[in-house]
Amino acid sequence: MRRSTIPHFARSIGSIRCILQSPTAFGNGRGRVSGQKNGRFTLLRTSGMGTALLGRSWVAIGSPQSEPTKNMKRLRTTITNLKPNWISRAQRASVAGTCSLLLCAAPLLAQQTDENVVSDTGITYSIEADLRGYDGIAAHLIDVATSDGIVTLSGHVDNLLAREQAVTLAKSIKGVRSVINQINVRPVARPDDLIHQDVITSLADDPATDSFEIRVEVAGGDVTLKGILDSWQEKRLAGQIAKGVRGVRSVKNELVFVPTANRPDDEIRNDVTQRLHMDVRINDAGIDVIVDEGKVVLKGLVASNAEKTLAEELSWVSGARDVDSGALEVDFDRMAVLPKLRTDTPDLSDETIAAALRETFKLDPRVKAFAVEPMVRDGIVTLMGKVDNYVAKLAAGRDAKNTVGVTHVINLLKVRPDSLIEDQQLEETVAAALQRNPYLELSDLDVSVRNSRVMLSGEVDNTFEIAEAYRTVARVNGVADISNDLTATTARIPAHGLDHAWNDYVPDAYWPFQEIPKSLDAKIRREVESQLFWSPFLDSDEIEVEVDSGTVKLTGYVDDYAERRIATKNAWEGGARGVLNHLEVR
Repeated sequence: MRRSTIPHFARSIGSIRCILQSPTAFGNGRGRVSGQKNGRFTLLRTSGMGTALLGRSWVAIGSPQSEPTKNMKRLRTTITNLKPNWISRAQRASVAGTCSLLLCAAPLLAQQTDENVVSDTGITYSIEADLRGYDGIAAHLIDVATSDGIVTLSGHVDNLLAREQAVTLAKSIKGVRSVINQINVRPVARPDDLIHQDVITSLADDPATDSFEIRVEVAGGDVTLKGILDSWQEKRLAGQIAKGVRGVRSVKNELVFVPTANRPDDEIRNDVTQRLHMDVRINDAGIDVIVDEGKVVLKGLVASNAEKTLAEELSWVSGARDVDSGALEVDFDRMAVLPKLRTDTPDLSDETIAAALRETFKLDPRVKAFAVEPMVRDGIVTLMGKVDNYVAKLAAGRDAKNTVGVTHVINLLKVRPDSLIEDQQLEETVAAALQRNPYLELSDLDVSVRNSRVMLSGEVDNTFEIAEAYRTVARVNGVADISNDLTATTARIPAHGLDHAWNDYVPDAYWPFQEIPKSLDAKIRREVESQLFWSPFLDSDEIEVEVDSGTVKLTGYVDDYAERRIATKNAWEGGARGVLNHLEVR
């Protein structure tokens, strides 16, 4: 997946190369920097007799543990002490002098490259950039601090979803080992009885939770959920729905789930191992699974904190009583040298893919109630059958896209609500759901319903709100189809965090193509390349970026279709006004 772990030191190498190319440094002007690996530069001298090694030293300016001044001194000492038969005394003195110049420039070089170097400063820079690009978060009210890869977020936001999304964004940045969330939620002031009623209504209106028996308590905007459910997935979903109600400051999820089956540890382990292996978002090459009396323990390596969180979520299979991912270590560099195990099995059969999809559907609380039978041919999945709500159709399509071996999804599921709701009543229900959403202002939206099809129009502040309106309507019982004609006053594409990217129900067609002056192309290219570099799910060295009038063209190679989608998302986040994804899947 990630064959190269080399940071981008183009500026540093370029600065060194410019100096070493001079005749003063190498007599014949053929001295050069041949390259670097993990921050190690190799200085070479070329001549008619071949290439001679001049010296090596760790000079990773701006890298996580680098000390530029000490490293430059080490490089100067190494070259000065080279054997006489390698290079003349005058040449050694000249190169040592060159390194003295670099020594003086080291702090400047470090400052110039920090934004694209995996250091604490670089991590902070990247997180702050992502927060600024996400319209659902007031980034100017959030502070980011990083120490040894551990990120601390502080400040305040006006809703609980924004607080969680800030954490999701931080986890999805390369080099982040863990996130400490100290963000305070200061929601709009609402009476507890109204919040209580809205939480109950939200749970009742959602087709996946309408049958749950949940007790809701509210005190000062703090919500507590109590009751007994069938699975961890149902508990998580109920908590997310409560967090999406306007005025909620926190959610204490005291829901209890009782495993429906007592299963042998070996069966649970096999299921967890298979789920991790068949999910495109996980590289399971570094993960060991241990199960003891129903408790799942994950050990080993993952490439990012987001991947660690996802691995824990996927491990909640039938029969699992607890999941512990504390022994999973986040180490991008060590994971980068491990190939995805699935790349060794190119002959993945269609039946294997279909079996993995059926197991995934059983664990998805939005899909498990329906007989969704996937048809797979040459990696192309066709979903057929009936579901009784719109979000179940979208969730099934999302599950299919996240499965190893799937190249394309044709979603032919038909939405047939259990009971026909009058259009006027459904329109009122949809309007109430939009009103409860902490991100949206109902006054900006026009809602109409005809034959159970919801039509949205009006102008909102940004494309994030278009997506949020779509997601909100999709979760309402009785909705059979959606026509989203909302427009945005700004064309910026929302920088979805990984959780939203992987669970995004909004079709790509909603993102507009819009020409911009060519003078901004260079800036957009830098931003897109930075987004690709900081993604722990891609090998940015394998991707080329071109920009023409704001439209980004991506060429190169990725390992699977999930990485291809992530690259497209990164391009939008970098400020693209259109994306042409020509990346080839190996």
